[in-house]
Amino acid sequence: MRRILVFSFLLPLFLVSCAPQLASGLQLHVDVPKEKVLTRPNYMRGIYISNAVARDEKLLTGFIEKAKLHELNTFVIDVQKKMVSKEHVQKVIDAGIYPVARVVVFEGGLETVDLPESLAQKILAAIADSASQGFKEVQLDYIRYADSVAMQKLSLKRKYAELGEFLSLARAQADVSGVVLSADIFGRITINQHDHIGQKLENFAEHVHALYPMVYPSHYLNDKERISSPYETVKEGISSAVGRLPQTKVVAYIQGFKISVKPSGLSFPAYIHAQMKAVKDASGAGWIIWNARNDYSASWEAIALAKKDGNF
Repeated sequence: MRRILVFSFLLPLFLVSCAPQLASGLQLHVDVPKEKVLTRPNYMRGIYISNAVARDEKLLTGFIEKAKLHELNTFVIDVQKKMVSKEHVQKVIDAGIYPVARVVVFEGGLETVDLPESLAQKILAAIADSASQGFKEVQLDYIRYADSVAMQKLSLKRKYAELGEFLSLARAQADVSGVVLSADIFGRITINQHDHIGQKLENFAEHVHALYPMVYPSHYLNDKERISSPYETVKEGISSAVGRLPQTKVVAYIQGFKISVKPSGLSFPAYIHAQMKAVKDASGAGWIIWNARNDYSASWEAIALAKKDGNF
């Protein structure tokens, strides 16, 4: 990552000339900042929306209606492999729902020591494009090194430096584009200090406005206690992150899929509800329910439970 520059699309030449100059040489994509019509919710209550659903007007409309019915305020929307149209993003905004563009960075983890310049440029372009379509926030996912033997031999110091340099570039692009920048992290990162994938709470917080720990209980492999205790597992992770990052918004990704729900002894809706309560009790800044297939039938029931007992 040595020659990336700042993108310029719709800006007057004099403003382009004032764009941030990066030591790496990478080019940022500069666009005219848009008026903020919808502010970021103080407490996020949201769901993940796939790229296919977001680009289908009928399906998207259905989820908007469901979200309004259940008083959700946030959609995290995949913008890869094809960008969601400005019209569809505006439709979400018009419904009073805050749109977050999800951009996958290193799917499967980074397999090289240095980030390829072409990939870095592609991600910067995705940030700029998301902003131009009306998204208010860009959420970067999979900012990590792979679990391969070769990458495990690379020092944490080098991993922290490389990922930090990339996040610095992404933040510069987000600032120029006028959007909030956030990042997803593995749930286990909230309860450890140094992880071989190169993610560290404090390092990421230097560059982003918000962090979204994926505190899915089912993902704590070989840890029967955490897998079977959704409330305790989510509360532990979010409490730790909030305590370590007092200046950074911490929003939990919670589990809206059925993997390893049975050991908890809870019904599926109760399992999701327990996670919602945990986030609130841990003083998190909200939750996003993840279901890759966008099947939220149990989540709607969980929301009803949360409203009933005051944990919504």
